[in-house]
Amino acid sequence: MLNDRDYMRRRRREDSDPETTGMRCLFLLIVANVLAFILFRSPDFRLVPQLFQSGDYWTILTALFMHDGLWHLFFNMFSLYIFGQMVAPVIGTKRFLWLYFAAGIGGNLLWLLSNLDSPAGLVGASGAVMGVIMVSAMMAPDVEMYLLFIPFPVKLRTMAIVFLALEIFSQITQPDSPVAYLAHIGGFLIGYLFAILFLKQYVRWDPLRILSGGNNRRSGNTNPYNWKVSGKKTTTSSAAPGENPVTQRELDMLLDKISKHGINALSEAEMARLRQAREQMRGNK
Repeated sequence: MLNDRDYMRRRRREDSDPETTGMRCLFLLIVANVLAFILFRSPDFRLVPQLFQSGDYWTILTALFMHDGLWHLFFNMFSLYIFGQMVAPVIGTKRFLWLYFAAGIGGNLLWLLSNLDSPAGLVGASGAVMGVIMVSAMMAPDVEMYLLFIPFPVKLRTMAIVFLALEIFSQITQPDSPVAYLAHIGGFLIGYLFAILFLKQYVRWDPLRILSGGNNRRSGNTNPYNWKVSGKKTTTSSAAPGENPVTQRELDMLLDKISKHGINALSEAEMARLRQAREQMRGNK
């Protein structure tokens, strides 16, 4: 039978593997946004507060896939790919979709509640993208990235703080701007809450720990991934017999490589280590 063949078993494993399904989900979201930009340019899909209150409730969702122009679409999708490829392969399809839509709808809702009398329309996936950026920073805070016009690498945690601070500053100083800063801020906030509530085992950095005077480790943990540490050697009950566990440093290096070159740049051995790291985190929930 075909189902008993090795290549069929490999295909079934690939179809259920979070790395494969997570990246497939990411690409499908990008394709959906591009197709929506090409095929659905009607203003009926925008989120307009007055129309929403009249019954156009679906627009809080459809607005996520609408964009004002090619550059608006490009920057959102480019950002979604860069940061999404660090999140989707780790947390898998279902949770990545929930993150995307929760951050996007949450951002739109915050903007809507502050503009109930506005005749303006809101479009864009920016809130969803901001949520993904926040989660990527909480999962891999020490991964370094290069930004446009900045000649030195910036850690993800620093970048997330700067982005959020700029959005808040812009909202305060430009409340009548056509840019929906509140939607971006809402996306950041929902991304944070989503990580704290549903991705606890992946969180390595909690920005609110700074405000509480903590050591920036959730719940007082000295090890953010809940790996068991004994002396200088890191051990875990989730590692297979005879198999060295994945250390935090090694995981950071893998995520850094993904952020710079994409997940396809990982070798088979590196992919296996990424899978092992995910199992370690699951085993220490």
